[in-house]
Amino acid sequence: MILFGAGALVMVEKVLDPRGVVINGMITLGPLGADLLFGLLALFAVALALAGGLELVSGLTSKTFLTLDGSAVEGRGSPLSRKSRRLSYASIVDVSLSRYKGNHFVKIVSDNGEKIRIGSDNFRSKDDFAEFLDLLGDRIASARR
Repeated sequence: MILFGAGALVMVEKVLDPRGVVINGMITLGPLGADLLFGLLALFAVALALAGGLELVSGLTSKTFLTLDGSAVEGRGSPLSRKSRRLSYASIVDVSLSRYKGNHFVKIVSDNGEKIRIGSDNFRSKDDFAEFLDLLGDRIASARR
């Protein structure tokens, strides 16, 4: 966010420069072409800085949640997803566990292809993550009986 904001400032400074620009010695742009190029780059940088700011605010104000109730598990499809998914225990066809850089991730897939992904870093401790996996396994097994 800070990088794109600083980049936007540099591009605005370049727009205010009355000279043209030569790119790699092959493409020559006059003053108007240079202003258009740097103006578009400035707009792009501002848009990315704003998107980063919105995502930062969203990340600080929203919570990642996971709910295990009597009939289903509910959570986000992925860490970047805002949409909540509810998968009944009977519809779960696959639960896979993977590891990446010391963190464990579980992917829960239903029979219609919907997925919930959550990482061990979303839990207060590794014991809580292990307890979640045990509860999930027990509830899936009891739903299949």
